[in-house]
Amino acid sequence: MKDDGFLLIDSLIALKVMLIILTFLIPTILYLNKLDYSTDDHLSFVRNLYIETKSNNSIEEILSSKNYTITGDKICEVKTNMCIKTK
Repeated sequence: MKDDGFLLIDSLIALKVMLIILTFLIPTILYLNKLDYSTDDHLSFVRNLYIETKSNNSIEEILSSKNYTITGDKICEVKTNMCIKTK
């Protein structure tokens, strides 16, 4: 028997391959998007902390503004609870 087109099994195999590809592709895209947003937030935090440390004379002025706290070896922003480790 000679067929001039796709069989049903060919269509199902193609559909299964597409579903497998999309099953891995969509979560990867969502994870990368989330990672990009969290990296942007962290970069913004570090940038603001750098600007604030350069504009103030001492660490006491930064702490008196109540935007940042120092716990152990970390400087944390109060409203976002993001921390950066000091050297």
